Amino acid sequence: MEKIKTITSFDIMLKKERIFRTAECYPGMPSYRKAEKIYPEIVQGLRKAVSPCAWIYFGKAHWYCLLTLGREAEPYVVSCAKDTLLKGLLADKAAEELLFSMDEAVAAAVKAECRRREVGIKRRLEAPGQLPWKAQQIILKKIEKNQHTGVTVSDSYVFHPPRSMGYILELTHNQDCFAAVHDCSTCKNEECLRKCGKPPLSEPFVQTAEKPD
Repeated sequence: MEKIKTITSFDIMLKKERIFRTAECYPGMPSYRKAEKIYPEIVQGLRKAVSPCAWIYFGKAHWYCLLTLGREAEPYVVSCAKDTLLKGLLADKAAEELLFSMDEAVAAAVKAECRRREVGIKRRLEAPGQLPWKAQQIILKKIEKNQHTGVTVSDSYVFHPPRSMGYILELTHNQDCFAAVHDCSTCKNEECLRKCGKPPLSEPFVQTAEKPD
């Protein structure tokens, strides 16, 4: 079986409700009506700016996952912030939501691979909750051995481009076990407004391009 899977095509419906909630922009607030007017423009611009891509490296005991929105996502958010604070905030949260929705699509691809390879996912490991920040360098090295990504890691172990994430999936022989999704209860970001316990608001569809052995 192949050692790496590259995912290059994502069809994700962003949900305005979740983006507005994480931006703390609610009906009745003075900024809400203005936010509704500029939101379509922001999303359209973001979709043009991003080049989403994800990779899954299949090891024996662990799988390594890396996702990125590409190099132009962050400059677009910065350009929005230069226009107005509200526009920058909504662009930031829309980019964040897009990356998390990508992660949901990757989880669907992981689940399909689990069925094909007759394994399960015991747990998901990510920094800084279950792993040190240095683990991000390990994730990138594993994937870069098989596929050039365009992603780098700084001396402080931060991914570049900024709108990127990586994590490790620990395998199990129990095929009924699937703990590949992000667990908000273990996240150390106590201020994150995504910690609401609600199900995903997007239904991702993913197409994959595989690299042979």
